[in-house]
Amino acid sequence: MGTENMITGLRAWLKEYDELADTRIDVDHLRGGIGSFSILADSMPETLATFMFGRQRRRTFYLSRECAYGDDSEQNIDNLAWYEHFSRWVYQQNLLRNYPDIGIGLTCFGIADITTGSVVAVTESGKAEYRIGISIDYTEGMI
Repeated sequence: MGTENMITGLRAWLKEYDELADTRIDVDHLRGGIGSFSILADSMPETLATFMFGRQRRRTFYLSRECAYGDDSEQNIDNLAWYEHFSRWVYQQNLLRNYPDIGIGLTCFGIADITTGSVVAVTESGKAEYRIGISIDYTEGMI
């Protein structure tokens, strides 16, 4: 049985990563607490190729995480280390062809981290939003 849509399938796939298995993953917003996660969708899929009864496309998503942040270099190193480990997991899943089920008529054929984990926003209260880009390459055919 296929998922209803791409974001639902991506969320389920992310929960296969041990450190996200029991974690709430929101969509389009962070709840505002240390350790919260959210998936943000980029605006438009990129068409890679078209063929008679379908096309190949790429869609970009961002996994955001709110972390403790400040003058403590060890804390900030730990934040970045989480993303390094996660990035390696994404790479391994791609090599194993363990792709998310992204919906009816859509077939994933590649997934990759396209950016490293990096700070995109900092608050005065000692929190930062870190984000990593994930691209999904897929075919879209007739349903």
